[in-house]
Amino acid sequence: SRTTLTLQYNLGLLWRLTGDTRFAARATDELLHVTTNCTTWDPYGLVLAEMTHAVGLGYDWLYTFLSPAQRQTIVAGVNRLGFGEALNQYANHVFWANCTFNWGVVTNGGLTIGGLAFLDEPLAAANVRDVLTKAAVGLQCPFGSFAPHGGWCG
Repeated sequence: SRTTLTLQYNLGLLWRLTGDTRFAARATDELLHVTTNCTTWDPYGLVLAEMTHAVGLGYDWLYTFLSPAQRQTIVAGVNRLGFGEALNQYANHVFWANCTFNWGVVTNGGLTIGGLAFLDEPLAAANVRDVLTKAAVGLQCPFGSFAPHGGWCG
């Protein structure tokens, strides 16, 4: 998941800065691979959130490059592997949903970043709204551990 996240940041930024479609094409290949060839994005949190973050970022930055069919494939994949699984985990009261250490920031933050990219997509919008609502609650939990000096104390 971290490789995918790094690739989306690097390739997406390079495409946006240079206009060289080779970067966009490679990033698109990665997005299509992780949304069609994976059976799970590790429902235990970090990978799930990082992949959702990566796919959301790539989708947003590459939107104009992607064909309508590619968009539909990516939306269906992230809705199932990302948002659908996140909602299952929230419903099962997974520990990271409201934890007071860095997993709470990484998981809820990653799901939030990913979710914002798909909020206007009809296929995913309902799941995204539910994930964003739950993530907003969970993101508040770890911030107390930054007190009293603003550094990590957890």
